[in-house]
Amino acid sequence: MNFKTAIALCLTLFSAYAQGANTPPVTKVPFASISYPPVNFVAIQIVTPNGVYLAQLDPTIQLDMTGPVPVLKAVIPAVTLPKPEVSQVFNLTQPTPPTTFTLTSAPAPGSLVKVYRNGLLMASGFDYTVSANVVTFAAGQGTAQGDMVQIIYTPQ
Repeated sequence: MNFKTAIALCLTLFSAYAQGANTPPVTKVPFASISYPPVNFVAIQIVTPNGVYLAQLDPTIQLDMTGPVPVLKAVIPAVTLPKPEVSQVFNLTQPTPPTTFTLTSAPAPGSLVKVYRNGLLMASGFDYTVSANVVTFAAGQGTAQGDMVQIIYTPQ
């Protein structure tokens, strides 16, 4: 049995169920002759030597009955890609380096802000805090001349 005949048989079986038959007819219908079977849902019936299995298609698969031939179509939901992260690097050359750093824009609400000092990841809330677009180092976590501070975040 080829693929088209198998699909036609499945549609015929479910058409009979939709019309209230107790047992589905076991007839082969050529795929090209199907114009509009009255089905309310799409499922596939697989007949094996051990029995009959029904497989409901994923909701993203739809049966398009608008044309002369039924067509299975995949419906792909819209995907929203996250904004890319921004990395800002501060090379501290001043004799008395700052303990606050102003970002070009505020991080997105709920996004993760990663602060590295000389390549080591610092702990948020312990080593530094973030308020709007300002990162402030905690007391005792100050910077020294020659330090490099890198701040990675997702902007609003």
